[in-house]
Amino acid sequence: MNQWISHSIKKWMKHPFIMHLSIWLAMVLVYASGINAPFIWDDEVMVLANPLIRSLEHIPSLFTVSAFGEQASATDFYRPFQVLTYIIDYKIWGFNPVGFRLTSLALMGVASSCLMMAIQKMGYSMLTGWVIGLSMAIHPIGIEGVTYISGRGDILYVALCMFIWYRLTVSKSYWPLWWMLPLYTAAIFTKENAIPFSIGLCVLTWVNPTQLFKPHHRWMALGLSGISILVTVVRLVMMGGKTPTLSWIASASLLERIMTLPYILSTYTRLIAIPTHLHMEYHWVSTGPDWYWLAAGIVAVLLTLMVMISTNRQASLAWLAWGVLMLGPVLHSVPLASTVREHWAMLSQIGVWMMVVHLPIWGYRWAKWVVLIWLVGWGISTSIRNLDWTDPLRLYAHDVALEPRSFVLHNNLGVTRSRLGLHQLGCQSFLDSINSTPSRYGYGTALNNWGVCQEQGGNLDEAIGYYIQSIQSSRYELAYANLARVLIRKGEANQAIDMLKNGLDLYPYNTELWFWLGVAYHQGSEVGLAWQTFNRLKQIDPSSDARIRAYLDVKE
Repeated sequence: MNQWISHSIKKWMKHPFIMHLSIWLAMVLVYASGINAPFIWDDEVMVLANPLIRSLEHIPSLFTVSAFGEQASATDFYRPFQVLTYIIDYKIWGFNPVGFRLTSLALMGVASSCLMMAIQKMGYSMLTGWVIGLSMAIHPIGIEGVTYISGRGDILYVALCMFIWYRLTVSKSYWPLWWMLPLYTAAIFTKENAIPFSIGLCVLTWVNPTQLFKPHHRWMALGLSGISILVTVVRLVMMGGKTPTLSWIASASLLERIMTLPYILSTYTRLIAIPTHLHMEYHWVSTGPDWYWLAAGIVAVLLTLMVMISTNRQASLAWLAWGVLMLGPVLHSVPLASTVREHWAMLSQIGVWMMVVHLPIWGYRWAKWVVLIWLVGWGISTSIRNLDWTDPLRLYAHDVALEPRSFVLHNNLGVTRSRLGLHQLGCQSFLDSINSTPSRYGYGTALNNWGVCQEQGGNLDEAIGYYIQSIQSSRYELAYANLARVLIRKGEANQAIDMLKNGLDLYPYNTELWFWLGVAYHQGSEVGLAWQTFNRLKQIDPSSDARIRAYLDVKE
């Protein structure tokens, strides 16, 4: 009787529904601590201040501008499908951040479930698939794809890729390509990190570690790789003239970027295995050999040993290639905004843990308990880190302490302090941000905010100077609006009009720029143009009507 009960329980626990349910429940448990966090950081621009997400009529416009509202030719932050999901969220939840996070959490669940099924369909055990799927669901490097609403692009492209992977493993012919190709295109236009995914599939289908894949699988993977190449070329043409990337690694020489590779590889390895001291941005740049070279050497030795003692060296090499390939876009052949970001390793981690699966110890019962303890540790780390997101002041202060060279985090800390009435501390943080920026560049957001500090102190000429610097350094959208507002205040409406028109050439849907342009026309006694401008503003964002009426009532 006891044996029958034990056998029934084991059989029940291996039921696919129970496996999916356990992954989703564990995921909800570790993310529950941050579900009530407010909109934070870029959420305020990409969601709250984005008029394009408030109407289905704006969907075509999503493909002509960046996620921050710039003309697509002026930036590389092109996320049309990510912003499209915000439209759906807004229709369902309004501006409730909990609802937005539930959508991101559901995407993480889809990605994890599809990964589990893909691994199982490749011929690995149900337990192996479950462990790998659970790892993705609760690992701390996924936080910026779930809790950080503006980071949804990461989990969205991963979910699309995992679904394609799963469906490819069960396909019996070439026919699924008709929908895989456009879906994979959407994944790439969601985030560029999806580009090496198809190449990783090529490695798996040609190496064929479990003898699952047939010739049609290989040619399907090659077809997807063709999309990677095509979309990359189109993207480069469409994004011509983008502004230089601002970061310490971007300002470094090519030699310094190469010297920093040991730091990048060893840091990602640590973040995958032991995700401690988590923070949003990592800005280290190596100018010569340092101890990170030793760390990278140790990592290389460990990976080599894992391949040498593997139960299937060919498979381990394939998964090692996967892990390296998935990091390809973030190894700084093209400089990015940070040296390392945790969520950039979301696909790479799969390769690392599949190498572990091929170690001889994987078959021992004690190894399963070690893995379970490891998973629990990740879950606890995710839950604790999510608490930071419930309080912006706590988040930014914590991250600045760990990464004092992050000019972005200094600026964000300053904004939060100012909103809490700590104006002097806020302005000091803006100054810290300016001083933390690579010397050859200026961080437009901090320069603008320091200009606001000067304006609040009555130093209008100094404020104008910093607003101009902000525009010159990075064409920051609010700097156009702030500069125009000060010019209007000084009675220079015509100059304000010229400045605002320049801003709208770059940010055609920015409601602040349209509002102040209407004000400038009105102040300049061009009432007809003012009404045309206000009507255009109301077309973009109908909720602006109240603000326009309030302004006109005061003037009357």
